[in-house]
Amino acid sequence: MKNGTIALSEVNKLDIRVGTIIEVRSNPELTAEKFQVFVNFGGDLGILRTSTDNSANDKREQLIGKQVMAVVNIEPSNTQNNDSECLILGASEKESKPPILIQPEQSIKNGLKVC
Repeated sequence: MKNGTIALSEVNKLDIRVGTIIEVRSNPELTAEKFQVFVNFGGDLGILRTSTDNSANDKREQLIGKQVMAVVNIEPSNTQNNDSECLILGASEKESKPPILIQPEQSIKNGLKVC
């Protein structure tokens, strides 16, 4: 195996789902560059919390209603008094640029598994 590669069996452990951002809050405990985000995955998953960059790409109002893809089977973490229960996926051209959130091409049912 090449350095930095992982087995397909490890990739298959990721549970990536589609969800809709339903609420975005500023959190005094977070840095000014972060928002607290609530994502509705529907069904048994319900609403999970995380944080995302407060970037020029998306203003808080623009995030609400946006469908995103997120890893939902991460261990919960707490940084800067913000519980993160999922990890929203994004891509960036450079590490110094804020990520662009990865979204489905069309509106689909919350909770669908990305395969």
